Amino acid sequence: MNFIFKKIRISDVVNKCSKTIEFSEYDNLITSENNSMGKSVLMKSLYHTLGADSAFDKNFYEDNVLFSLDFVYGENEYRILRFKDAFSIIKNSILVNFINEKCRPDLSLFFKNEFNISVYLRNRKNTTEIAPPAYLFIPYYLDQDRSWKEEQEPFSKNTMGQYEPISRSDLYFYHLGIYTSEYGSVKSDIDSLSKEIGNQKSELTKLDLEYSKIKKIFDNELIITDTKELESIYRSKSNEINALMHKQNQLTQQLFELDKQRTSCLLQIKSNKKIIDKIKQNRNPDSLVVQCPNCNEEFDVQLKNDVVNLYSIVVIEKENESLKLEAEQLEVEIQKIKQGINDLAIQLNSANDEANSSRTDYEKYVTRKALSSLLDKQLLEIGDLTSKISSNKAILENKKSYLVKLKEKTDNAKTFFCSEYTKYLYSLGINQFSSNDICAFKKLALSGSQYVRSTLALYFAFIKTKMKFNPDNFCFPIVIDSPREGEQDENNSSNILETILSENIGTSQRIVASVNAQKYISKETLNNVNVIELTGEQGHVMSREEYLNDENDIQICLSYFKRIS
Repeated sequence: MNFIFKKIRISDVVNKCSKTIEFSEYDNLITSENNSMGKSVLMKSLYHTLGADSAFDKNFYEDNVLFSLDFVYGENEYRILRFKDAFSIIKNSILVNFINEKCRPDLSLFFKNEFNISVYLRNRKNTTEIAPPAYLFIPYYLDQDRSWKEEQEPFSKNTMGQYEPISRSDLYFYHLGIYTSEYGSVKSDIDSLSKEIGNQKSELTKLDLEYSKIKKIFDNELIITDTKELESIYRSKSNEINALMHKQNQLTQQLFELDKQRTSCLLQIKSNKKIIDKIKQNRNPDSLVVQCPNCNEEFDVQLKNDVVNLYSIVVIEKENESLKLEAEQLEVEIQKIKQGINDLAIQLNSANDEANSSRTDYEKYVTRKALSSLLDKQLLEIGDLTSKISSNKAILENKKSYLVKLKEKTDNAKTFFCSEYTKYLYSLGINQFSSNDICAFKKLALSGSQYVRSTLALYFAFIKTKMKFNPDNFCFPIVIDSPREGEQDENNSSNILETILSENIGTSQRIVASVNAQKYISKETLNNVNVIELTGEQGHVMSREEYLNDENDIQICLSYFKRIS
């Protein structure tokens, strides 16, 4: 079945002006005597309304415009409304969908579910996804500004730049019916499986390295069997260490007390020596004789003092000898205790070594048990991961075999396309090329006025290929804007327009726009074409009068977008 455009209306809701044109079911020609009459705006609006982003002239403010396209598909009538990046979809006078998004995958899904048409392409993140609606329309639209001189990319570069060029060439096989949504799903599955297998292999490599590292440690560890004995030794040595430390603490306390006493003795001896020195220093060598008042006997007072001092010195020295003897005895005791402490330290070190040895052996045993458990776990993970990789590889190979089956069909389509492209190049007066220059679905790069005819040849070669390989599936209207680009002479202009309007394209609808087109088309051809001539003021395709005539319907259409802030 074909899509048939019935009517396009563009309404500037800010400046209150509008333009509507209606199409016949088959061939339509939009023309005018002068340029800048709005032909290209209307042509760009067709697929823009359906979700492509057309590259409008900077003087056309599409954000002010409500786009409305009526079309028929099978027995159903549709109207798609677009305002900014929002879409309202009406089927048989009933609103069935509202989509408000810039990337609009939901709009692509609507076309897939409603019309069974979709395109899946590989994005720049190397994953396959359903492509925006623009990719449904590319093979059917030649834009005045972007199609003739460049590759067939008629819409905004923001729309066209998100997919790999190799992947974009796949879209033609969707339109030829060779690729379906199943192909897109399989491609997406292959991408996901390939990525998953890659991740699984990386994880498997990591697990293998960890396993080898742990296995090496495991193999080098001492094998311990009598863990109870180790525990007994450790407990016994711990008790022994505690006892030794207790005894060591007692000896240390004794040492402290003895050293305190010895220090006290030494300090007292030192103090006594200072007293003796002081007594000796204070002795007066002169005699002091006094007479007793009672008996008149004379006494030497200084001699008496000397006797007293001498006695004091003797007493103090005796005390020092006793203190010195006591200090020496204390020193002997201190040395004995120090030796005891040193002996205990040796015993403690020995006991600690034995305890640490038994603990280290026990920890090795525990570590080995843990390593053994970890190795068992990793072996299970490695086995499970290996099984998953094998399973995914089998699924991947099965899905790849599906692609292999499609290759023969795509090769046949490419061959047929190249043959048709060559025929059209010759028919349009282009013969300076080699067959080796012809590539499937890729425009032959030519200079001068030939690039327009080369584009047209590629365009119709695709249409012919579609008629052969996919005659019964959908076809969007053939929309061609300004095909006489590139300063075509009168003969080439006539040849181009006659080819476009006379070429057999089956039951597909055809919409062509060209200035002064009637001048180059035969009356016989024109008799079969719905001619739509644009008149009025240059640069103003929309009019206030048409807006007023359709104002009620425009307001109803705008009401579907009230939810937009």
